[in-house]
Amino acid sequence: MRFSAYFLLLVVSICLFMGIQVVGAQESVTLSLGHVDNMALSADGSYAVAWSTGEAQSTGVMTTANLIPGKWEVIWEGKVSTCKEFETTSNNRPFMMVTDVANDTFSTEDLFVWSLYNFVYQINADGQYTFLRNQSYNDGTILSFEYITKIVSPTRIEGTRSTYSTRFTCTDRDSFVLALVDEHIVCMVGSDREPNVRSGPGTRFTRLGTLAKDVPVDVIGQRTGAGNLRWWKLSDGGWVREDVVTEAGSCDTVPEAQP
Repeated sequence: MRFSAYFLLLVVSICLFMGIQVVGAQESVTLSLGHVDNMALSADGSYAVAWSTGEAQSTGVMTTANLIPGKWEVIWEGKVSTCKEFETTSNNRPFMMVTDVANDTFSTEDLFVWSLYNFVYQINADGQYTFLRNQSYNDGTILSFEYITKIVSPTRIEGTRSTYSTRFTCTDRDSFVLALVDEHIVCMVGSDREPNVRSGPGTRFTRLGTLAKDVPVDVIGQRTGAGNLRWWKLSDGGWVREDVVTEAGSCDTVPEAQP
């Protein structure tokens, strides 16, 4: 009897050390996720999330209602290709995560690439969020891209992209992760030109330089200037006028900023 008690005490101690909570006959693991106080992953694969902002606790399979909007990044992890003739390449890049909880969809707003294809992921019968698009070329070739993703936490989405061609009997398959970078950034701007960046919200302020071409920049504030034009305050302290840049994200919600 004494040995059994010591053994039970040892098991409980190991569980506590490893962060495993013993609840009846079921175990769960508490994960630290920044914006979230904790997320308990149960043995049946369901989640229980406690939000640090006082929102109601969410349980069950992850949906768009669990996603934290803001600045995210796509990270391409691996590739399996059986078709070298049309092998596709992709770069890691930031984008704005925009959720539509009412329709259970999410979109990845990219300033220069993904926005051209209007990436809106819709849920399918298997509980996965998918996006399909076709791309035509002058020689008649059509590439079909199938994106299949799964929301694994409020800050992470895992997925694959399969590419098919009308000219070749082969496929190109990539794996990728969408990950939250900064939930406080809700707007980015960029330009395919090189507009002026100034020290304040108006042309009377000192010109600091130009915005790099095709490079998204975080917006941290806004202010209306002359001509009722809105100026965006950038994360590096510079200002750029709204009519010379393209916006992505929930830019109308950016707070007012002082010069």
